[in-house]
Amino acid sequence: MKLALLAAILCIMAPAARAQQRHSLTIDDVLDVQRIDQATLSPDGKWIAAVIQRPARHGEVYGRTAYEIDPTRSDVWLIDAATGKHRALTDGRASAAGYWCASWSPDGRRLALLSTQPSGTEPRGGDNVRLYVWNSEDGSVARMGDTPVMTQSRYGGALDKLDLHGGRIDRIKAHACNPDEDGAPFLWLDDHRLLVVSLAADQVSGLLDQYGRPFAEAARTAARLRAGSEPTALAMGSGAARMPHDDGNQAILRIVDTASGRAETIATVPDYPFRSALSLWLSPDGKRMGVLATLGALQPEAGQTLPNNTDDNWTVERRLGILDVAPNATIHWIEGLPAARYPLTILGWRPDGRIAFTARASQRDSKAAPFLAAADGSIVPAGTDTPPAAAERTLELPAGSAVMDDRPDLDTLLWTESSQTGLILHLSSVATDKTRDLMKLDGHLASVDWGKRRLITYTGLNGATLNAVAILPPGYRADRRYPVLVWVYGGYVVRRLDGEYYTDPFMPGIYNLQLYAARGYVVLVPSMPLGDRREGANAYARIRDGVMPAIDKLTELGIADPRRLGVFGQSFGGYSVFALLTQDNPFKAGVAMAGISDFSSHYGEMDPGAVGYPGIAHEKSDNWAELEHLVGTGAPPWQDAARYAAVSPLSYVDRVTAPLLIIHGDLDNRGPPSQAARFFYGLYAQGKTAKLLRYAGESHSLAQSPANIRSIYAATADWFDTYLGKANLAR
Repeated sequence: MKLALLAAILCIMAPAARAQQRHSLTIDDVLDVQRIDQATLSPDGKWIAAVIQRPARHGEVYGRTAYEIDPTRSDVWLIDAATGKHRALTDGRASAAGYWCASWSPDGRRLALLSTQPSGTEPRGGDNVRLYVWNSEDGSVARMGDTPVMTQSRYGGALDKLDLHGGRIDRIKAHACNPDEDGAPFLWLDDHRLLVVSLAADQVSGLLDQYGRPFAEAARTAARLRAGSEPTALAMGSGAARMPHDDGNQAILRIVDTASGRAETIATVPDYPFRSALSLWLSPDGKRMGVLATLGALQPEAGQTLPNNTDDNWTVERRLGILDVAPNATIHWIEGLPAARYPLTILGWRPDGRIAFTARASQRDSKAAPFLAAADGSIVPAGTDTPPAAAERTLELPAGSAVMDDRPDLDTLLWTESSQTGLILHLSSVATDKTRDLMKLDGHLASVDWGKRRLITYTGLNGATLNAVAILPPGYRADRRYPVLVWVYGGYVVRRLDGEYYTDPFMPGIYNLQLYAARGYVVLVPSMPLGDRREGANAYARIRDGVMPAIDKLTELGIADPRRLGVFGQSFGGYSVFALLTQDNPFKAGVAMAGISDFSSHYGEMDPGAVGYPGIAHEKSDNWAELEHLVGTGAPPWQDAARYAAVSPLSYVDRVTAPLLIIHGDLDNRGPPSQAARFFYGLYAQGKTAKLLRYAGESHSLAQSPANIRSIYAATADWFDTYLGKANLAR
């Protein structure tokens, strides 16, 4: 009897023991993470349409944008707001298609969607983005014609930005496919008609075109070279030789009737694909629309620099117009008032039927003024009598949270919360402060043995009190010292333990720092304040201020092995690695990803993806504006060559002593691969230990392909294992 009882107890305990088993975080765990790209409440608040991204597994189509934000790997789910019951409305996995940008019709019977779903002879994964509509009455998901829809590419340097306001379902902010950075290309005019921003039949939506265009152009170039009958020059000009605007960059405004499938063109407007945005603002009665179209980039005048050049609107020429929302409408372009020669933004419609906007008289002006425009072309200064900005509700949410849909008219808030146990979609009542859980994803993270985090307070070299976060490896022992990897990004400041960007367990791919802690390293994220460059602060000189004292503090606490220190970072973090390794430092190895090494040469470098844009290819990059801000002079390098050289790590490449791995993508729009090549060659010419990995087709985020992500992670880990000693051998 005792044996039988013991056996029964063991049978009960065995599943519980298995459930409590933990494993160290792997790259597979990270790539298997699902994300809620968007969630939106129906007009009556009873249903939720959630766009959920599928895991990054074999069989999908990649290379269109960074994998973790790629909507072409998403499906739309319908959730009952009362019960939480849910079901998939789309299933794009079989054809590697995505459905996203869900937008409810005013009566809640339809959902407008974007999709890459292929049809007929179109390739697997699709060849463009088109409009689809889900109908609640029969459950169908139908394509509204083959016309491509304009889409905004995601992450820095976006193509075809969109800024749509108004319609029957208005929003506090512009209509969006994603709450953070993706403007929607449509809005509902009524229960069945949509205003849609489309492209010509031979154009490709920006989401697919941003990284697809270089490969398509390469194929066309190869064909021209083989035939030998067409030149292959990509022309661009400046000053008197500047080329006219390309008429091929146009947006077609259409009304699509989702009940009948018929579409009618309202008007065609200029669309400059870089910087700024195409702004459309529908009047409250839905009969007229304000259009702010971007014509092209402003070329600085002789001896002048553009003011506010980190704001895209200030670096382009825009044109304001008003038109009727009707087929074949005529656009009444607003012109004639010198004080409003350069429009910047639309502020909204006035009750008297005029539209408010901001503008400046000259491209040299650093301040804008408000104006009012009428359809007859008249413009008057608005003074302070402009539509007030819509107030947003401010609610305190836990760290790791993101608002999906804020509907004051329904007194509800739809939001997500991410943690080390998964991702939860919540629905809260603002009035009652009650919250319900609707859906939980990423349950596999609950079985991960996460490295514990500690907040470290220390004193910087300039005497300031700073914070750092240390991620300890699973199974950490206080009686041992560990090799330390320092993740750096100049200007980043740690505020607290929870909710910090770089220690988020949902960080994608190679940026999930828990991956390196899982290998036995302590990962340190220090504060790195750099001061105000406009006041003369030298970013290069101050790069050590917050890093070295954080390492010393970790050593003082008995955590760090000061003989085994590595440093790594990406983007300005890659620059930070270059800068640290060219100064006195204790690092035994470094990994610099997508970093800038020479500010002077970088100032004039073109975006490597700027191909196939006749006349404007040189305008795709706006890194010159970022550099003037980072250097702090507000001047180009030929006016202050010494300062550009002083903050460029390439100027000090002879001081590097630690083995350095340099990783870069050849389609990096923030720092072309020449930045990596220059620094690597400087080390090569001196016979120093270095390795350059240049990934074809990769972007600045180094996250286009899961195969590349695995490769970069493995190369980084192997580099540190080689030069710091195996991490799991803590001393």
